[in-house]
Amino acid sequence: MNIEVHKQKVKKFERPKLQKYESVASCTPADGEFLKTHQEYTPINLGKRTIDTHYNVETRLLQKNVLFNQDGSINLTLLKNHFQREGKLTVECATELISRAKTVLSNEPNLLVLQAPIYVCGDIHGQFYDLLTIFDITKNEDCSYVFMGDYVDRGDFGCEVLFYLLAQKLMNPKKFFLLRGNHESRMMTENMTFNIECEYKYSSVELLDQIHTLFDCFPLAALIEGNGLGRFLCTHGGISPQLQKLSQYNEINRFQEPPTSGAMCDLLWSDPLDQPHPESMDKRRLEAWLNTDFVDNTLRQTSVMYGLRGLLNFLNKNDLICLVRAHQVMEDGFKLHYFMQNIDLPPCITVFSAPNYCDAYQNKASVLKINTENICFEQFEYVDHPFNFPDFLDCFNYSLPTLMESIVTVLSELVVEVKEEEETDIKPEEKQADAELKAKIDLLKEKTEKEYKEKKQILDLKKEIKAMKTVNKDWFDKVLRIDKKNEMRPRSVSLGKVTSRPRNVRTVSDSHLFMPFEGQI
Repeated sequence: MNIEVHKQKVKKFERPKLQKYESVASCTPADGEFLKTHQEYTPINLGKRTIDTHYNVETRLLQKNVLFNQDGSINLTLLKNHFQREGKLTVECATELISRAKTVLSNEPNLLVLQAPIYVCGDIHGQFYDLLTIFDITKNEDCSYVFMGDYVDRGDFGCEVLFYLLAQKLMNPKKFFLLRGNHESRMMTENMTFNIECEYKYSSVELLDQIHTLFDCFPLAALIEGNGLGRFLCTHGGISPQLQKLSQYNEINRFQEPPTSGAMCDLLWSDPLDQPHPESMDKRRLEAWLNTDFVDNTLRQTSVMYGLRGLLNFLNKNDLICLVRAHQVMEDGFKLHYFMQNIDLPPCITVFSAPNYCDAYQNKASVLKINTENICFEQFEYVDHPFNFPDFLDCFNYSLPTLMESIVTVLSELVVEVKEEEETDIKPEEKQADAELKAKIDLLKEKTEKEYKEKKQILDLKKEIKAMKTVNKDWFDKVLRIDKKNEMRPRSVSLGKVTSRPRNVRTVSDSHLFMPFEGQI
C-alpha cells in the first residue's frame, strides 16, 4: 500500500489588508455597528494567502450579542476575521462560548466512534494563523475533523485557537471533534505560557477557571471506522498498560485534572519507543527491544513508552489496524513508526500540525486524511504571525533584565574601586555592610541572568534562522536538544507538590536495555 503525501504550497501569509482605512476606538460600539464595520472591512483577498502587510489592529472587544445570532448560531467568519486582526472577546462573550461548549463536550463519551472520511490533526500549540491554513487546504472536502489536543501553550495565540475551535464545535457538533492533550491541564498551563497569555489578554481569574474546567470535558480518544484497511484509534499520547480493551476507556473518570500516573496519564503522556539503528545494537539487545511491551518514560519524567509487542497486543485484541497520535514534534509533520517490521501500514503514526514549532524548529506540519479506502497526508509550511515578546512583555520590561545587569555590573565595580581607595578607613561594621551589599548585588545579577538567558536563547535562534539562506539539515535536532526540558512533565506545581511516576511499569527485561534514543522527546 502506498501512503500519499500531498505537499501544499501555501504562500506567505502576512496580515489582512483592509479596503479602507479605519480608525478604531476602544469604546463599546452601538448595536449593529460592530457587525457592519466587520463586513465592510473584510480582507479583500481573504483565502488567497498572499496578503499585504498593512492592517490596523482591532482594539474593540467582540460582544456576545454580536458573535451569537438570535437563533443561537455563531458567525464563524466574523470571529475568524476578528482574531486575524488580533481582536479579543468580552469576558461575557468568552464565558458564554465556554459554557455552551462544556455542555456539548461533557455529553460525549471518553471514546468517540467516528466514521471516515475524516481529517486527523495533531498539536496546534497556540499557532492560530497556521490553524487557518488547515482549514484553507481542507475547506473543499466534505469531511469530519478530529483534533488530538494540545491547543494551548508555547504559541502566542492559544486563546484564539481554543475559542475558534470551540465555535467550530458548536456549529458542527457531529462533524467536529476535540480530544484532550497533555497541555489541557491546570499544571501544564501554570508552568508553561497559557495562563500568562490569558491573564494578559483577558485579566480574568474567573475566565481562566472556566477554561480549566472546560479542559476536563474533552474526550480522551476516538475510534475511526469506515476505512477499508481497518479501524484506527486516535489519542494524544498513546496506549496504557492498564487498558487492554477499548471498553475500558469509558470507565475512566475524565472530569478531573490528569493524575500523575495511571491510565488517563498514559493516554496523554506516553510515547512509542524510538527505532534505533540495527547496527548500533547487538543481537540480544535488538531482540529485547523488539519484545518490549512497556518501559518507564524517562524523558517525559512520567508515564510509559510502548514497544512493538505491547502495541501489537493491544491492536490485535481490539481489532485495530493502527494507532494515530500526536504529542511529538516531527521534522516532516508526521512519522511512520514501523518498529522494523516489513509491512505496508505501520502500527503507529504520529501527526504534528504546528509548523515551525515555537518559531524555531523550521519543521513542516501535516494533517492525516483517513479516507474510506486509504490514507494520505496533507503537508504544509508555516505562515507569518504578529510578533510578541516572551511572556507578552512590553519592550521596556523585556529590556529591563539587560539594563539591570549592566547597572549591577557598574555598581559592583564602583563599590570595589571606592573601597580599595579607602581601605584603611573602613570600620568592621562597614565591611560587614559592604559584604551584605555585594551579596545582594550578586544575587540580583544571578537572578536577572537566569531569567533572561532562556528567553534570549530562543530569540537568538530566530535571528540565526533569518541570517541563514538555507536551514542546515541538523538544525531540527539542535533545537530539539535545547528544547527537550520543556517536553517533560513539570515536577512541581504552584501548590508546592512534587510529582513523579512510581517505577512499577511492566517490562519484559531489565530497563537498562531500553535507554532512550537520540531524537525522542
